[in-house]
Amino acid sequence: MSVFKNTVVSMACVICLFSTVQNLAAQDEQVLVLHRDNTGKVGFADKQGNVVISCKYETAVEFDDNLAFVRLDKKWGMIDKTGKTVVPHKYEMLGLAIRNGGLHVFTDGFARVQLNGKWGYLDKTGREVISCIYDEADDFSNGVAKVKLKDVSFNIDKNGKRMD
Repeated sequence: MSVFKNTVVSMACVICLFSTVQNLAAQDEQVLVLHRDNTGKVGFADKQGNVVISCKYETAVEFDDNLAFVRLDKKWGMIDKTGKTVVPHKYEMLGLAIRNGGLHVFTDGFARVQLNGKWGYLDKTGREVISCIYDEADDFSNGVAKVKLKDVSFNIDKNGKRMD
């Protein structure tokens, strides 16, 4: 077999292997979409329309990195793709950003949440990384967010440290 034919056969094997790996990765990633039942409650369904997470929520935001914000009894929390609650339903409001034609909760890796009238931030694991102490809070951008505390506005970093 010539060098050219060996190269072509080798390249075909690489392309085939790469395609197989991509297909396996796509199969592992379960895509769930919002689904509203006839009572107006929201849950999640797979691509075929099969309800995977029951319709018991008042409203919800699409999954982002395998977690979704859902509202139950007028409080926001987070669930995983099995429907398990990973963040208790205790937050009054979420900060939403419009990006790439859709609503997003996470910006720069953080979600703004309100608890007892004060704003703070959750990371993508659902952990409250910056306590809900601010009167106002903007989304993070390039590692910085503008917040307001007792009529004073300033920037904080992703550790919640004031930047002067």
